[in-house]
Amino acid sequence: MYKKILVIIPFLLNAQNFNDIASYVQNSLKYKLAQKRVDILKEKLKEVDKMLRKINYENLPSYELGMEQGIADGLAKGFSQGISQGISQGVLQGQLETASMMIKEFNIPVDKIAQKLNISVDTIKEYLEKEGK
Repeated sequence: MYKKILVIIPFLLNAQNFNDIASYVQNSLKYKLAQKRVDILKEKLKEVDKMLRKINYENLPSYELGMEQGIADGLAKGFSQGISQGISQGVLQGQLETASMMIKEFNIPVDKIAQKLNISVDTIKEYLEKEGK
């Protein structure tokens, strides 16, 4: 309290008129009121934060709907990728079977078949080794 008085006294001595003093008091009161409102808002935000942390979102209908939609989207995407991957593997398997037949029946070198079918030589050799076992 004494500190406030010590700050105010020089101001009052230097004040030119009553309007300066009134303005100072008014601004001081506005500042205190604004600070009080800020403090109240901070407390309210803390309360809201605590409330939001206590909510079990898994029990909300929107959470369940979101999960169902997410699962459906994931299944559709996985199914699509699986089919695409299966087709690619099937095409490769057909190419490898064709390469194996051409090597055995027509004695065509592996490197020429690999070039024509656009398959690596190593892939063809691995297939031939598995096939021979």
